[in-house]
Amino acid sequence: MSRNAYICLAAAIAAFVLQPATRTSAQNTKAKIRAGWIQSCTKASDGIVEGCRLIRRVRLKSGPSRGKHVSIQIRLFKNEKSYIRIQLPAAVDLQSGVSLAVMDGTSSLSTLAYRSRLDQCNWAGCFAKLPLDDELLAALKTNKKIQIGFADSDDKKMSVEFSLRHFARAYQALEIALK
Repeated sequence: MSRNAYICLAAAIAAFVLQPATRTSAQNTKAKIRAGWIQSCTKASDGIVEGCRLIRRVRLKSGPSRGKHVSIQIRLFKNEKSYIRIQLPAAVDLQSGVSLAVMDGTSSLSTLAYRSRLDQCNWAGCFAKLPLDDELLAALKTNKKIQIGFADSDDKKMSVEFSLRHFARAYQALEIALK
């Protein structure tokens, strides 16, 4: 087999492997963007919304993970507990875990802080999951920003800030979609 044939075969395999997983009984609705928050919902085959999510991404500008994204996803479900899923680049220090702080924007002090271990890593990155309780949800709706902290593979402490501007309105739209 020629070199070009190997390259084509590798590209075809990569395209197949990297396809997003799909469920035959569900379909995604068209995603909407509200001030940086991406909204999307999944519907069952009968058209009833099963779950929704808000996503916000920030591109890293330095370190071994430069150019990679950190994302925060707020996942809401009709019949399950809602949670926050944080995605970090694969090149992070697993021992350090991840921290989430909700900030009011007027000082460097957090109004609410959480720490979690990274519970899954794959080619797309490393993930942490936090329950979305009433206290955290209220803090997200009324404060200005979220700060995600972690250590890169060189054990350098890093933090990424996400604006909470329009979060409350975007979250409310998903609550309405789930009713």
